[in-house]
Amino acid sequence: MSTLFETYYDDLGHELHIGDIVFFRTKGHLIFGNLVNFDSDKKGNIKYVVTPNPKYKELGNSDLKNSYKVSERNIYLATIKKNN
Repeated sequence: MSTLFETYYDDLGHELHIGDIVFFRTKGHLIFGNLVNFDSDKKGNIKYVVTPNPKYKELGNSDLKNSYKVSERNIYLATIKKNN
């Protein structure tokens, strides 16, 4: 039995747009990056194309790809707030 929140979660304004900062998990790493494009797989499911933040390569994670295709279940919008 699903709750009302689970049923209408996608309608609450949690949409991703090109240029958004997002994060996802792969190979045990939490990766932040920018959403650059939308794509679909052979089954017609939406895939998000994300380029990782360049700071990850500076931290020694040179094994990162230039871009990742992430399913809609594994990608999240990152809200970054700056403190003055």
